[in-house]
Amino acid sequence: MDDATLDVSLKRWKVAGVVVFLLLALALPLSQAVEAANRSARASSQRADLIALGRKVYSANCAKCHGDQGQGVDSPALNSRQFQEAATEDQIYHLATVGIPGAVMPAWSNAFGGPLTDEQIRAAAAFIKTWSEGAPDVPDWRTHFLGTPPPMPPMSSMPGMSGSPSPSPT
Repeated sequence: MDDATLDVSLKRWKVAGVVVFLLLALALPLSQAVEAANRSARASSQRADLIALGRKVYSANCAKCHGDQGQGVDSPALNSRQFQEAATEDQIYHLATVGIPGAVMPAWSNAFGGPLTDEQIRAAAAFIKTWSEGAPDVPDWRTHFLGTPPPMPPMSSMPGMSGSPSPSPT
């Protein structure tokens, strides 16, 4: 191959390389735009799945005390404008995870002796927050259920507690 033929061949490869580089440079922003839309669609789908799981978890574990629609049965109304405005999804998650000491609300997380995983509790919290829009006005949401919470069991019926003082060591 002579020098002129080699120069023509190299120029063709240079032009082809520049064209490929420009196509890739133009394709990158386009692929990012498409990926952002795909990511948003996946996030919406994942959120819908989380809420669907939350509906099941809530029905099986929370509805007995808080009502099928969160109206409160023998526990506070979760489907109230006041509660929905006061509590974030994370706060609901943390309350359900560790419970409320001194109240009837137990810890639901299996990390604290309860029956639910963190994902199940997150799902239930997400479902509860779906009531935010259009939640009814229930100013007494904390005591709406009966006016007074169910009585706490006597200390003598609690494990490790007795009604009489412990004998003093001798």
